[in-house]
Amino acid sequence: MPAKRTRRSDASPAAAEESAAKKSVKEDAPVDPDSVSPEKEKSMETGEVSASESGKGVEKMKFDENKYVLSRSSEQDISDAFDLVSKLKSITSEMALIKSKSQIGDAEKEKMDSLKAEACVLITCMRRLNRYAQIRCKLMREKASTAKEKVDEKYLQLMNVQYEITHLKKEIQKCHNFKSKDEEINLVSLEEVRANADKEIFDEEKIGDDPYLLKMAQLQFELCERKRLASEFKDSVRERAKLKSTIEQKKRTLHKLMPSVDEVVKSSRPLEQALGVETFFSDVHEKVKHLPAPLFVLYCQATAYAEAFGKSSMVEVTILGTAPENESSVDPTVLLGDEDEKEETNGASVVEQVSDDTRKARGVSSKGLEDPASLAEAPTGGVVNKSGQLLKEHPMMVSVEVGVKDRLEKIEMIFSFLVCLNLVVVKPRLKTSPANSLTTVLTNLFPKDDGADTPNPSNYFMFEKYGVTSFSKFTRQVGFAYHWVQRICGVNFKNVRAGDAVKWEDTVSAHSLSQVISLVQDRVKSRIELARQVGSLEKKTVPLPPACLKLFPIKLSTSILKFQAISSEEYRSGLKIDPSLFSEARENAMHFFAVLVKNFQSKEQLHAYIEVMQNYPNSCPVFNLRFSPVATDPLPNWAALLRQLEEEANIRALEVCPDENRTDLLTIQLYHLMCCFEVMTDSNRSSERVYPRHFKGRNRSRPFCYKANTGLFLFS
Repeated sequence: MPAKRTRRSDASPAAAEESAAKKSVKEDAPVDPDSVSPEKEKSMETGEVSASESGKGVEKMKFDENKYVLSRSSEQDISDAFDLVSKLKSITSEMALIKSKSQIGDAEKEKMDSLKAEACVLITCMRRLNRYAQIRCKLMREKASTAKEKVDEKYLQLMNVQYEITHLKKEIQKCHNFKSKDEEINLVSLEEVRANADKEIFDEEKIGDDPYLLKMAQLQFELCERKRLASEFKDSVRERAKLKSTIEQKKRTLHKLMPSVDEVVKSSRPLEQALGVETFFSDVHEKVKHLPAPLFVLYCQATAYAEAFGKSSMVEVTILGTAPENESSVDPTVLLGDEDEKEETNGASVVEQVSDDTRKARGVSSKGLEDPASLAEAPTGGVVNKSGQLLKEHPMMVSVEVGVKDRLEKIEMIFSFLVCLNLVVVKPRLKTSPANSLTTVLTNLFPKDDGADTPNPSNYFMFEKYGVTSFSKFTRQVGFAYHWVQRICGVNFKNVRAGDAVKWEDTVSAHSLSQVISLVQDRVKSRIELARQVGSLEKKTVPLPPACLKLFPIKLSTSILKFQAISSEEYRSGLKIDPSLFSEARENAMHFFAVLVKNFQSKEQLHAYIEVMQNYPNSCPVFNLRFSPVATDPLPNWAALLRQLEEEANIRALEVCPDENRTDLLTIQLYHLMCCFEVMTDSNRSSERVYPRHFKGRNRSRPFCYKANTGLFLFS
């Protein structure tokens, strides 16, 4: 009995919960996991609960934990968790109070054990609440996934419906935009059809207001009219050919009479001299009569300029070539009209070649009408390339020779007239000079006037019509069409209004001729000086002018190893420049040179690539420098030094050069570069030259400024 009392008294709250759970099973009530002991919790997780207490038999029932979790609310779980936490806090505080005592008795030990058991039960309950939270989260995730699948399915159905709607809209728009071939033809109006059509084509009683029959009558009337016009055009072409042959026959007759007329004129000259009557002109006057209008203006103005200034003008004007045999050989309408006639004749013959078989193949109506669009699709032949006719020159030309004061060299400018383009071109050539191969000597005589494009705006439409892509391709063949050439011949295309005819006026030429001749003389002088400098530099000598000898040291250990002219391709490859950065106009307007400079004491070498503009010396030469790859001991910080050398050659040398020696700018720049290169190399070795200071600044720049009074190189 005492033992039984002890077990009753030692019964823990867990045992009480276990007995309550067994009773609830016997009563077939729903199982509450909150009242299940931890020992039975494991069996409940498997879905089985024992319902027998006396051991007479084991009855098991299923427990759906998911349904139970859903029946509970999250707020209930939170409140239970707070209760459990508060109970655990009170138990732990009691246990801490017991442990804090110095001596613990048996009663206190038993109380400690009971507190531990209660704490374990509470922890088990907290685990159960955590499991409920995980189950609830899993169920909500599954529910969300199911809802998401339904939404995706509905969205896919929506996209399919929208795609079908878009497709139907496109088909409807195609139907709205559909146009028949007859709508592309400019047909005769219905009023004109009613007024001029025959009864066979337009019968008012049969057609009435039916739009289909009205359209068919309109198309049939259009076809008949086109056939009639094609027949008339063919007759006109035949009549024109007959008239042309008659004219040619009369021209041949007149040509045969020319020798007889010349004999009559020669035989009548003694009689004219005896009577003192002059009815004939000199050979020059005979040629002047046959000059085209722009060359006539140029000849008159240039001759007047030469007569006004006499020999000091240093201008000579002559006429080259022979008079044309007939006017038709220099008539642009005749030169460009023959091929057009052939094309129009071919187009008319195609319209007539319409047979019954082709009508059936192209789709003919019951009344024998053919779709006019099928006629438009017939081949009429390709466009003939007429670049040769477009660039045809007048057989007579004007040559203007301009000399330079105190020099023997002259420049010859041959002006010719392109009859079809209504344009004057010039071919310049330096005579008695080593620079006579520079055919672009007059390029950029005025700013942005390189002669690569035609000044006449109407030429662009002619090029497009006859398949000419660019005028610059023919400049080497026919000459350069500079703007100033058109001005000295009497027209300024920039002032010509749209629709106005081109007029070659004397006043325009008179205002421009003197300025052009002055600029040409300056250009020839500078070009001759440039040729002289290039010739000396190719011989490895630097021809400094006497006035510049005091600006630089005379004795240098640096000299030129090689100086040569190079092409634009070699210039680009030497500097590794992208070819797209170089335009064709820039290549034709520049000269390129390559220089190799060496310091024989330090063995350092320097490559200089020079580009010289056509308007030298107004535009300064540009130096691009590269250290030679054969240098065994490259200088430290060589990139910064290279930039300093380029600055000295391209900027500082221009400040040193006197204005009266501007034509020797290339030589001065190159000699200044050689001096600076020697200063740069002397800083790395012992030199005879004295430097107050070798380096300066972060980039360790060198003293490149030469002082003639002291003979020292200082910093500027």
